Amino acid sequence: MPIMKTMTLYFFDADNDGDLDLYVATGIHKTRNRRLEVDRLYLNQKGSFIKSSNQTLLNPLNTSCVAAYDYDNDGDIDLFIGNLSNPKNFGANVNSAILVNDGKGNFTADFEFQLNAKVTDATWIDVNEDGQKDLLVATEWGNPQVFINKNGKLSLLKIPKNLAGLWQSITAFDIDKDGDKDILLGNWGLNTKFNASVDNPLRLYYGDFDANNKQETVLTYSKKGKEYPINSKNELAAQMNRISTQFVTHKNYALKTVVEVLTQDAINKAKKFTVNTLASGYLENNKGAFTVFKQFPKELQVAPITNFNKLHFKNEDALIISGNSLSVNTYHGGYTSLKGVLLNSISEYQFVSDFGITPFSEQMKSIKVVEMKNEKRLLVISNNDSIRSYSFEK
Repeated sequence: MPIMKTMTLYFFDADNDGDLDLYVATGIHKTRNRRLEVDRLYLNQKGSFIKSSNQTLLNPLNTSCVAAYDYDNDGDIDLFIGNLSNPKNFGANVNSAILVNDGKGNFTADFEFQLNAKVTDATWIDVNEDGQKDLLVATEWGNPQVFINKNGKLSLLKIPKNLAGLWQSITAFDIDKDGDKDILLGNWGLNTKFNASVDNPLRLYYGDFDANNKQETVLTYSKKGKEYPINSKNELAAQMNRISTQFVTHKNYALKTVVEVLTQDAINKAKKFTVNTLASGYLENNKGAFTVFKQFPKELQVAPITNFNKLHFKNEDALIISGNSLSVNTYHGGYTSLKGVLLNSISEYQFVSDFGITPFSEQMKSIKVVEMKNEKRLLVISNNDSIRSYSFEK
């Protein structure tokens, strides 16, 4: 199951002096160094990046994404900081924030904006065509969030219920070619060992299950009205010593419900997070309303979708869709079946290999298009691999 994303870097002009400054968004490290786990802003001073003395936000959380836009239309760039989890307390929802720029690179939080969730991705896109970009946010163990921007005031848009998922990515694109932008959502996909539905959801329980004043997380799946731990006996025993004494053998533990493992009282006290859909898909734009969720074709359900990257190719707007994940334990085996898809519409898509691009067999980080003098360059960036570059006509 997904746990966290790596840290991210974001270049933008924070102090309105015409050059690019650097925001460093951090997360947990294998070797803990709390000083490096706080987000930082470096101002570009004649080519040297100097850490800002005016700390943007004391943010020791695992930051998953940064999205920049002048949402209050005052002439400077503001930031949405999306946080996934607390490195000392995984399982709880955490706060994300919008940082308001004073025009000189000094940032303060917009306290009218509230988002407590497990954020994985975010972007600013005008989905209601009023000339102001709106904030689209993907979350794990929760619903996607769409905030409509009205002159710097953000209000949550109504979307269908029962869309709690392990959402990994979000963007807007006219996928049905009817002239308006639909909201595309990358989820964990349907090629997994688990199923999730309204009647048989996945759940994450978060609580102190062994009375040691430390919070633990337990994942469950549902079958015929009963819930069973996803975690193995050894995984739970690593968090709770009593599991080894309560269930001496693996046979003792096998087929036990979560109530039998944790007790009904502990379950009742725990916080619960639910997933009832694993399919990737899109919210159809129907005259500004996004009340219908439609699943992507099966070719886009084979692995987690973590990236929607836009490009203009052969005189058409298109998306390269990529993802995969190796951030799972050996029981899952890793997800590497999403080889890359170039999509023009919901009914018109091809694999990237049809255009001479090596299939994506790794965990994809990002894909970028760079404008050159006489051509465009497509940069394919994956974890633990070299950057691949492809050229195509402007």
